Amino acid sequence: MVKGSKVIGDESMRRISRSSTCQPQNSPKPLGEIHLKGDSLMRILNIAAFAVSGFLHCNEPSGTKQEKLPPTDSRLGPDQLYLVNGEFEMANAEKLRLEQRQLQARKMQESDRKPRWFVKDKGSNTFRYTGGYWEAREQGNWESCPNLFGQIPADQ
Repeated sequence: MVKGSKVIGDESMRRISRSSTCQPQNSPKPLGEIHLKGDSLMRILNIAAFAVSGFLHCNEPSGTKQEKLPPTDSRLGPDQLYLVNGEFEMANAEKLRLEQRQLQARKMQESDRKPRWFVKDKGSNTFRYTGGYWEAREQGNWESCPNLFGQIPADQ
């Protein structure tokens, strides 16, 4: 009989053993949590080392590249940093905090919000680049960018 396993879950991951007929074995309790980091990913999910590296570090900016990124780049978000470090519960809590912050910011801005480096063409849903991003990036001048990842002000 051929045996295998399946990793399932939305908020937490667990492994269910399967027989060759893909029916769950008669075991009422789960085998336990799987922490998806490095060797665990390779062993449990049968993924090559370079894929694990990509999974854990694809969003991690490095060196000169990080110096050029605007503070609004999602790779700099604390939720992404927690995720890269394998701290999934902290990543989820931080993601929820950031989503709440974005909702509050949208309510405050309502219809006054305009794209910084684009303008909408009349009569279509197309946006045209107006310039300024690459110049700001070259100079490292991001003063006009909002602080997306900071704390929500208490008076909001």
